[in-house]
Amino acid sequence: MKKILLSLLVLFTAFAFAACSKDTEPKKETAEFDLTEYKGKVATLNEEILELSTLLSNTGKFQHNFWGNLNSMGGNVDFDSMVERGFDWLEKNSDVSLEDVEKMHGQIQTQYTDIMSIKVDASAEEIRDNLTGLFEDFDSLYKLITSPSGDIDAFADRFNTLSNDIVSANSSLEALVSE
Repeated sequence: MKKILLSLLVLFTAFAFAACSKDTEPKKETAEFDLTEYKGKVATLNEEILELSTLLSNTGKFQHNFWGNLNSMGGNVDFDSMVERGFDWLEKNSDVSLEDVEKMHGQIQTQYTDIMSIKVDASAEEIRDNLTGLFEDFDSLYKLITSPSGDIDAFADRFNTLSNDIVSANSSLEALVSE
């Protein structure tokens, strides 16, 4: 009788442990990737990058002209002053200040980080790759315009390359998100 009771106790304890060890919370289903929603987010970011890139490009053109005029007069460029003058010009002509540009840049960085944190499937890989290229060129343009250095020719070459790459990447991304 003791053996039967002991066996039942062991068996009951084993069942109790097994029942307690089961995950009692319902499993959360992972959200399915929504390509349409993803494309919408990328399209919005693409438009915002193009808008700020246009403002940066206009400021960069002003900076290049200022720098060139200063060089032709034999002056030395003060990069901080050149950046300040460029953004003063931008604010006068568009009502967008350096602080506005910095804020827009921060918002774009946040959106980009949020989009890149989305787990995508194979249908969105090309979009993601194009967005990465666009963002890298945009961020490089931002840094070039807000922190110029070197000589005027290197500035002009880098500026032109980045501007052209942004326009090209923007067009490619527009086509990909509209498919």
